[in-house]
Amino acid sequence: MNRHRLLVVDDNHDCADAVCELLRMTSDWDVDVAYGPHAALSQALAHPPDAVFLDMEMPGMNGFQTADALLDAPSVTLPHLVAMTGNSHLQAEASDDLRFDASLLKPAGHAEMLELLEAFAALKTE
Repeated sequence: MNRHRLLVVDDNHDCADAVCELLRMTSDWDVDVAYGPHAALSQALAHPPDAVFLDMEMPGMNGFQTADALLDAPSVTLPHLVAMTGNSHLQAEASDDLRFDASLLKPAGHAEMLELLEAFAALKTE
């Protein structure tokens, strides 16, 4: 059985690393990290993810622009996108945005993240 692949994208290394380590220990997903939007695009092309946890406030390209770039990449299958932000206004905006399957307010709860991964995995196996 192929494992599902998650890409965590955040320019804050500590935040990205904490999410990755937690989910590596507690989920059955392969978890990769990208420390910014350009690294995310490269990583997604090299190893297409099934889901992306995407920080919304990054220098160079914000989360909405990064989502567009990921969804437009020709060799990337459409991943489930989850917006992650500490800004409640951006979280509300992302909640209404059809590009995103979900949005989480940082710091995101462990149970919330696991529930999303379980739901995405179930959709992939149907």
